[in-house]
Amino acid sequence: MADEAVREAQQWVNATYKGVNGYTAVAEDGITGFATIKALTKGLQHELGDAKVDGIFGDGTLAKLTAQFPVVNENTTNKNVRIIVQCAMYCKGYDGGGTDGIFGATTKSGISRLTTDMGLGGGIGITPKVFRGLLTMDAYVVTSGGTEAVRRVQQWLNATYTKREKFMIIPCDGNFSRDVQKALVRALQFELGQSDAAADGIYGAGTASGIKAQAVLSVGSADTAKKFVRLFQAAMIFNDRTVPFDGSFTASTSSSVSEFQRFMVLPVTGKGDFQTWAALLVSTGDAERPGTGADTRFPISSARAAKLYAAGYRVVGRYLTNATSAGAFDKKIQPGETTAIFDNKLRLFPIFQTYGGHASYFTREQGERDGVAAYDAAQEYGFHRGTIIYFAVDYDAIDEEISSTILAYFTGVVSALRFSGSKYLPGVYGSRNVCLRVSRETGISRSFVSGMSTGFSGNLGYPMPDNWAFNQIKEFHFEDPDPEFRIDKSIVSGRDQGQSSVSAPAAHDTAFDAAYTTQMTNEIVAWFDQNMTGPQKAVAIHLDRAANVKFMLQFDALTTRLSRSYNMKKALIQTVLLWEYCLQNRLDAAADVAVKDYYVARMAGITPPSQLPDDSSTGVCQIFARTAIDATNFAVGKGIYSSRTFDAANWRDVWQMWQNLQEEAGNIAQAALVLIRAANQAGVGVDYWNFSAASVRAVLARYNGTNADATEYGRRNYGLYTILEKYNALSRS
Repeated sequence: MADEAVREAQQWVNATYKGVNGYTAVAEDGITGFATIKALTKGLQHELGDAKVDGIFGDGTLAKLTAQFPVVNENTTNKNVRIIVQCAMYCKGYDGGGTDGIFGATTKSGISRLTTDMGLGGGIGITPKVFRGLLTMDAYVVTSGGTEAVRRVQQWLNATYTKREKFMIIPCDGNFSRDVQKALVRALQFELGQSDAAADGIYGAGTASGIKAQAVLSVGSADTAKKFVRLFQAAMIFNDRTVPFDGSFTASTSSSVSEFQRFMVLPVTGKGDFQTWAALLVSTGDAERPGTGADTRFPISSARAAKLYAAGYRVVGRYLTNATSAGAFDKKIQPGETTAIFDNKLRLFPIFQTYGGHASYFTREQGERDGVAAYDAAQEYGFHRGTIIYFAVDYDAIDEEISSTILAYFTGVVSALRFSGSKYLPGVYGSRNVCLRVSRETGISRSFVSGMSTGFSGNLGYPMPDNWAFNQIKEFHFEDPDPEFRIDKSIVSGRDQGQSSVSAPAAHDTAFDAAYTTQMTNEIVAWFDQNMTGPQKAVAIHLDRAANVKFMLQFDALTTRLSRSYNMKKALIQTVLLWEYCLQNRLDAAADVAVKDYYVARMAGITPPSQLPDDSSTGVCQIFARTAIDATNFAVGKGIYSSRTFDAANWRDVWQMWQNLQEEAGNIAQAALVLIRAANQAGVGVDYWNFSAASVRAVLARYNGTNADATEYGRRNYGLYTILEKYNALSRS
């Protein structure tokens, strides 16, 4: 929404600096943004006589401002500098009192509010650092996602350290961020005795050695001249831990520290020891501490596996496929490698990465393709149901890229694996921020954190994800006698133990051999001509039988994956798909419209008319939402499908499932679950691959219901099943 005071500021800066070399007019739209802040900065640089008017408030601009205007107030002789302060205040949400250069009571009150929000007290003069803070997009009130606890620490850091030359005013918005992280480390470096020139805000060897020598804390430690306890408490708060912020290391603080140590798989001492400091300040933590996990692009021979186990490693990550680029490493699991790993008592978790090194790679469509490729590869290696596959984001993805591309990619991955029967579960590999957001916004349950990329913006200013399974902390040559064998060491949380075995793929269907298309189509068309009644043909929407077969074959890859996931002949799924698709009619469409109308009313808080149904047989396989809910809950309970359960008595759950059934692939995948539930209800056992003819008829009948019509459904459609199975058998032979 436009702010007229901001528009006035934009108009003033454009009119005042038009024609200045380097100045570009800003849109006069009343909306604060980087362009407006940059324009005001250019104006200030011009007033300071800066030869470089670039809108970047760097050290040079700060030095000139300090020399010429050590404080800006009502006595400052340069009127335009005073007006720039007023304009910047409006852009920050404070009342500047006009754009006239007069610092009256309103302007002074606004400045007092600003400096108070910054944590600096209620001063009415603008110091160079406050001016710099004005000319940023930083906020000094709590913004979305922020907390008062974090803001209190931010204000304290400003109040305590802005007198140091290199410590700039940080945001006080209640959000942990990269700049706040660096400010915390810089403050710690000051307390450790580092000079302004040396205190760079980057955790390194000097900071680590200083902590070991000076800053180990325990119950009874308290701040005096040095502020180590408060800084430790600040780091805990930034990492989403609840502790006092009072400079006293009490039993309560110690208890919270112990909880954090358990979460990070550190020795539980309850102390602010070096490893705990490190875990709070840098994404690797102490990179030299022992790890029990590793991943590598190099094959693990029996000798390597034995040495890894002897060195304390217990779980290893390996790649399911190779990269697609020319000259890429042959990094996928090699023949015999799983045997070498398991024989030496190591466990294994799979990683999927073909590229993943740029935002342009990550699209919804690519996620769907990668989900399918990962499923196929994991199936061929024989990974068991429930195995988590980690999909890689192997670059420093900024927050905007996560929003615009990466979330869509993982939505595609999730869909592809779910539609394939949820045999394998998706995980995410990437920076802390990637893992946090992907997990929260796509429902992925496990993270593999690229903690050793300490410079990644996504690892600075973000806490460890609650669902982390592995934290990658150091890459190195495993041992000198084998210089080609490099590993990435990881800390293992225990949330994913990896797999202790794989199994040879059971009998399953393969891709349909297109050479049989014409012959199979002719048989199916003839079968439909004999088995569809006149009334059924009269109302059917899809009258072209050959086209209907072609439609079914569009989903051959999907039904093949479902066959593999459930060890079920795909002819069973194809039978209900083809029959129900052929019988779709206008009455079905009308029923679907009525269901939508019912839920439109419910969502509006209106009691729907009694004639509107709340469920219908819908989608390509004609499934009721409540039937799908029953099948889903059954499969989840049996551990053969991964999903939340649904409540058939809750209209919101029914509506959600009904909407899920509108997606063709999701409807077909749901049909497989309904068939599994039908087998259970028909009492024919769970050996879906080897069903007898009687069992197939019983399952097809139960798919349709329990009455005489359902019995006829099973008897009649068994004939269609036999045609489909004949050509599937030929394709897999």
